Amino acid sequence: MPSPRADVVGIGASSVDLVFRVPVYPTPHGDLSKVPILSHRVSCGGQTATTLCTCASLGLTSLYVGTMGSDQHARLMRETLDGRGVDTRHALVRDGAHPYAVIVIAEDSGERVVLWRREPALALRPDDLEAEAIRGSRLLHVDDVDLPAALAACRERRRGESPDREVIGRIPKKGAARTRVLDIAVGGKVGLDLEVHCNRLIDQSQGHPNRLV
Repeated sequence: MPSPRADVVGIGASSVDLVFRVPVYPTPHGDLSKVPILSHRVSCGGQTATTLCTCASLGLTSLYVGTMGSDQHARLMRETLDGRGVDTRHALVRDGAHPYAVIVIAEDSGERVVLWRREPALALRPDDLEAEAIRGSRLLHVDDVDLPAALAACRERRRGESPDREVIGRIPKKGAARTRVLDIAVGGKVGLDLEVHCNRLIDQSQGHPNRLV
């Protein structure tokens, strides 16, 4: 069955965040080595998942391509994406824990520490990608979590027939990976300003009222 054309295809990370707020930033020794938890919440996130939820809220059809675990966190992640209008039919389920992070935020200073875990088995591989879905999108968003897959997606995007193709995302700060991403993606256009690209797509989608200002 042919994949429907999406405004935005996102390839990359999704994560469940366990967020703890504490009164002050803990220290390894002394009185602040043990502090109370003021509040705790579970929040779904991840670079690509968050981007796609934002795009969907603006009226853009959004499709997530990535891996998910087989535990309760994975089910919560899928339910959250589905509930926000993100198409998860191309998400791949792998046996194991879904990526998660423990985030501790100090109430007095806003400082935070992030402890994260992602099973190696959840890595997205280039051969996991479905070329038709990528080529048919109007905009491709990638992150730097699984670079081989991100680079392969950029290559596929260059082969797409869409005249208004765009590639945006998080590019590594330095090194050979950055050079490869820029070299591959520049066949379309490379941009890091999601607001600009979303506004352009929204304007082309009959002036959706949720345009960013």
